[in-house]
Amino acid sequence: MHRFGFSLILGVLAALPAHAAVDYVPLQEKAQGQSLTGGNVLNDSLFSNPAGSTFTQVYALDASMQGFNNFAVSILDTKTEGMGGGLAYFRRGVEGARTQGGRVNLASRISDTLGLGVSGKYVAGPDTLGNEAKLTDADLWLLANFQYLVFGLTLRNTLGGNDAMAMNRELAAGMRLNYKNQLFFSASAVAQKGIDPKQVGFGMEFVSPYYFALKGGYYFLPKTPFAAWTGGLSFISPKLSLHYAVEFQNLSRGMEHQFGLTLLL
Repeated sequence: MHRFGFSLILGVLAALPAHAAVDYVPLQEKAQGQSLTGGNVLNDSLFSNPAGSTFTQVYALDASMQGFNNFAVSILDTKTEGMGGGLAYFRRGVEGARTQGGRVNLASRISDTLGLGVSGKYVAGPDTLGNEAKLTDADLWLLANFQYLVFGLTLRNTLGGNDAMAMNRELAAGMRLNYKNQLFFSASAVAQKGIDPKQVGFGMEFVSPYYFALKGGYYFLPKTPFAAWTGGLSFISPKLSLHYAVEFQNLSRGMEHQFGLTLLL
């Protein structure tokens, strides 16, 4: 399981309107079709599901970037038995507008299989009309880890979010299958104001015993024409690992590239 953990790192942003302030989506989410709500994924858990961090015992520093105006850094400490804590900061510059934010995460494992987490977060940037806006809110997280099968549930923007920033209260549910700690399949759905999903994603990862991992995925927005194929590659070592993710969007026909590294202390 630790070899799997070494391949994980923060990374990219969700596909939302270009002038809206958006929360952060980590690199592994991008590489695997934004499908890791049910994933136990080290620093990625700071954004995907902090409850998963309680099933690791590491001190990890992560950084990723798409450019000088698009980057994220994070610290995760889960060496305290049954507890996890982390700090994260991201910044994104889009067409002259800057969105930035940070979060503080705490998580606790309340049994051998169940973890709970809470995040306090702050996001500042332009709203959908280009006006400056801010969001202060909290996310709640739950993860049930049965070793070969993991379920996750998250409630984002619990206090209501900010409609002007296109950041509303959302409920996300996901699962991940683990075959011999080498092959992983994941699926996730995000719903807003009801149970009708606004986003659905699927992903997979192959972790080789020869110190590399391959990832792929697909996600789409059911009520729009938007869809994207994703992929990724990691080179893994016990202390320092390097990561790459790419997304192919059907509407812009463009490609987004992300690079990152993980340092375990």
